[in-house]
Amino acid sequence: MRIKNAIVMATSAGCECDTWMLVMSALKEKVGIHPRYLIYYNDKKLQKGKDKFLAEVGENVFFHHEFDNFKGRGYPATKKYNVLDSQLLHSISSYELIALKMMDRFDPLDNAFSFTNRQYYFRKLVLKWLDIIDEMSIDIFISPDIPHRVSDYALYVACRIKKIEFIYFDLTPFGDASLINDSITDYDADLFDLEGSVQVNANEEAITSKLNSCRGQKDDYKLWYMEEQDERANINIQTKAMKSAGRFLKSKWLYRPVSAFNNTFISNHFSFYVKPHTMPYDSDFKLVDKRIIDSKVNKKANGYLPLYNALVEQVDLTQMEYVIFALHHQPEATTSPSGDVFVDQLLVIDMLDRLLPPHINILVKDHKSQFLGVLESPSAGRSQVFYERFNEFSDRVKAVPLSLNAFDLIDHAKAVVTVTGTIGIESLARGKPVFCFGRTWYQHCKGAFRIKNEDDVLSAWHSINNDFNISDEDVDAYVAKVAKHFVWGLHSGAYRKISHRSQQETVTNVVSGITHFLKNKNFV
Repeated sequence: MRIKNAIVMATSAGCECDTWMLVMSALKEKVGIHPRYLIYYNDKKLQKGKDKFLAEVGENVFFHHEFDNFKGRGYPATKKYNVLDSQLLHSISSYELIALKMMDRFDPLDNAFSFTNRQYYFRKLVLKWLDIIDEMSIDIFISPDIPHRVSDYALYVACRIKKIEFIYFDLTPFGDASLINDSITDYDADLFDLEGSVQVNANEEAITSKLNSCRGQKDDYKLWYMEEQDERANINIQTKAMKSAGRFLKSKWLYRPVSAFNNTFISNHFSFYVKPHTMPYDSDFKLVDKRIIDSKVNKKANGYLPLYNALVEQVDLTQMEYVIFALHHQPEATTSPSGDVFVDQLLVIDMLDRLLPPHINILVKDHKSQFLGVLESPSAGRSQVFYERFNEFSDRVKAVPLSLNAFDLIDHAKAVVTVTGTIGIESLARGKPVFCFGRTWYQHCKGAFRIKNEDDVLSAWHSINNDFNISDEDVDAYVAKVAKHFVWGLHSGAYRKISHRSQQETVTNVVSGITHFLKNKNFV
C-alpha cells in the first residue's frame, strides 16, 4: 500500500481537531493516507491527543494553527520550486477574481485592503502552497467544508494547478448530514448513481421531518440557525448593559487591573481584519482596537437596512406574475465560492431583468441576517453602491418587505431564484421550479435548473411554461437517492448546536464516507 500524503483542514466553523485526528489515524491504517500537514483550531484538544496521534500516524506531521494560516503566516520553510509566470497567471485568473472578492472579510469597512495588496497576498499564498505541495509530496487535500477563506481557497487553487486530489464536505439541511464532493463549482450528475457508504445510525427521520416541514404551514417552519441569529440580535440595550456589567464584575478589571489593562491595551489578539496599508500577516490588534472596529462594522451593517427599506414596495402576490429572488447573506461560503461569478448577486437580477418576458415581475427579498451585525464582517456583504445599482434596474424589479413570509412568496411565484440557498429545496418540496445560479446538491432534481448563462435562463423559462410539474414523489425520490451518499456526523462546528452523535459514530461515518468516495475515484 503506497502512502499518500494529505493536507487536512481540521478547522471548519471552529471544528476542533480531536475528531479529525481520529479520522486521519483510521485513514492511515485503512488506506494509507498520511496526514502530512494538519491545520488545527483548538490548542488544548491538539495537545491532549497529539502524542497518541503521532504514535499512530508517525512523527512526520506539520501542525499549523488556523489563525496563523488565516493571516498568511506560520508556514514551513521550503525551497522555491515554483514560479507564477504569465501562462499560469492567465490560467488562474478566474480563481483570482473569486479570491479578491473573498477578501472582503478582511476589510468590512472598505478602507484597509487595496486591490493591489489583495492581489499580491493571494498570489503569495498560491505560490507558498505550490512550494509546500512539492516539498511535502502532497497527494490530497481534505477539508470538512468548502474552501471559503482566502488561505484555504489559495490551497485549493494550488491543488488544481498541481492536479492534486481534493475533497470537501458539503453541508445539507438534513440534521448533521453532509455530502462529499470534489468540485466547488458543480456536482457531477453521475455522482449519486454510485452506491453509497455504510453509515452508523443514519438519521432518516431528519430527512422526512425536513421535507414535511417544507410542505407544512408557514407558521410552523423554523430554521435553527436563523433563530439563533435572531436571539443574539434581539438582546435589548438594558440586557446588554447588565451582561456587560456582569462580565466586568467577573473580569480581571476588578481583581487584577494590571493584567486586565495589559490584556486590553498591550497584548495582541487575533482578528480577521487588516489594518490600513498593511498585509494580513502584519496586522495585529489590541483588544480595544478590535472592539472599536467591531462596533463600526455593526453600525455600518445596521445602516444598510434604511437603504433597503427605501427601495421596498408593497406588492399583492395574488395579482401579479413574478419570480422571487431571495438574496444570500454575505460574505459566506454559499456564494463565495459556491456561486462562482454570481457572488455578485446583482448579476443574477440583471440577467433576469434582461431575459425574462416583460410582463414578469422580479421580486427581490434581502436576507434579514445581513442587517443584524452579529455575524462575521456583515457590512462587507452590502454597500451603498449595491443599493444604488439595485435602483437602476427596470421598474419590474421590486424589493419586497423583509416581513413577507417565504412560503407565501414561493407559493405564488412562477419560479424561485437562488444561488445555492435552502429556499431551493423548500421550493421544490412545495412544487415550485428553482433557478439555481451556483453549485448545490439539489441542482439535478427535477424542477431545478442550473443557470450559468443566457441559454440556461431561456431554456429553463421555456421548460416551466410547457406543462411542467413537480410532484412530491419526484422530490422524495431524488432526496432518497442523494441520501445514500450522506455522511452523518459532527465533523464540522456548524453542526455543534444540533448534533448529538457520539464522536466514535462521527469518526466511523467520516472514515467510511471518505474511503468509499476515494475508492470510487480509484484514488485508494
